[in-house]
Amino acid sequence: MDKATLVVFNGAGTALEEIKTDIPDLKPGEILIKNLYTTICGSDLHTYCGLRHEAVPTVLGHEIVGEIAGFHPGHNGLDYLGTPLQIGDRVTWSIFASDANSEKARAGMPQKGEGLFKYGHAQVTATDALHGGLSTHCVLKQGTTVLKLSKEIPLKVAATINCAVATVAGGVRLSGNLQGKKVLISGVGLLGLVCAAMCSADGATEIHVADLNGERLKLAEAFGANVQHLLNQNPTLPTDIDVVFDMSGSPDAMEMGLEALTVGA
Repeated sequence: MDKATLVVFNGAGTALEEIKTDIPDLKPGEILIKNLYTTICGSDLHTYCGLRHEAVPTVLGHEIVGEIAGFHPGHNGLDYLGTPLQIGDRVTWSIFASDANSEKARAGMPQKGEGLFKYGHAQVTATDALHGGLSTHCVLKQGTTVLKLSKEIPLKVAATINCAVATVAGGVRLSGNLQGKKVLISGVGLLGLVCAAMCSADGATEIHVADLNGERLKLAEAFGANVQHLLNQNPTLPTDIDVVFDMSGSPDAMEMGLEALTVGA
């Protein structure tokens, strides 16, 4: 039986451990993936530093892109959009697997559905170890949304699609029509940059970005931002913003965003 190599996290303050494990026989609905690239999410850093607690040992990393190495014989061979899948195809997938027929899934919240399983956050066991990005392989469980990707997309871009890009896309979708709107984005890390690009593509006329880091603000120009606010210089923020996106996680930034909103925003 083939072997896979994992880099295991055993808890904050302990060294990562490289181990090998057998690649198991696939269960109904499962796909075997050869991992190609994994980016590190903020939640991974929080877990590594002890700010977020997971059952250990675990294999961190959920922003993953890989290529198909095998199917269970009963798999329908299609991705979420109905595109045929073959061995060697490049794919990414949802960071969770859940029951698509559960009450929460039918209500539009599959990430809270019954039987939820989260890649990069699960405990390594003797029979279930291949579920993180810091590994040579990953087994995609039944109930995982799989999307075939063009190999023209750079790996380091493709790996962010299932978490960072998807998170922003969800927020932009809920914000409604952005055509001609003024938006404010607080926090210009990866989420903020992606948000600026999506707001620009959706026709926002003013895209304000606010951060403590001037270099990040400058970088945001290339993603469509056209007004910068360097927060450690006490800027005067507008009060007629139509839509605010907080991409920082800072309570102070959230309050700032509320104060910037116009009536009915």
